Amino acid sequence: MKNQIKLFVIASICFVFSAITLKAQTAVYVCSTNGACGYCYGNSSVANCAYNKCIQEGGKTPLLVLSVARKGYGAIAVGRSATGAQIVGAAAGYQSQEEANRRALQECANRGGNNARISDTFLDR
Repeated sequence: MKNQIKLFVIASICFVFSAITLKAQTAVYVCSTNGACGYCYGNSSVANCAYNKCIQEGGKTPLLVLSVARKGYGAIAVGRSATGAQIVGAAAGYQSQEEANRRALQECANRGGNNARISDTFLDR
């Protein structure tokens, strides 16, 4: 009986850890000097993936601007500051594409982006 309880506990722990690792995530990095952006979703190393994509897009000093651990719709919005610098707003984990778009546009405006537009959308299932 004790062996069965131990086996059950070990199996339960393994199940919990595997569920945690499979949990979807989204990460977005933006370069603070030139506005290059990289994002990833739906894999176990989204932060590294997004960072590397930002570098591939020409980013020199990527900063993490968004990291969520829930599935859903996402959007990237791009605008320009008063001096012409690219400003990025990001949203992820929303129940509809419209919600994600609105939030990304708002985030871009909050960071000083004018005339923002949605540059990319995605769905992490």
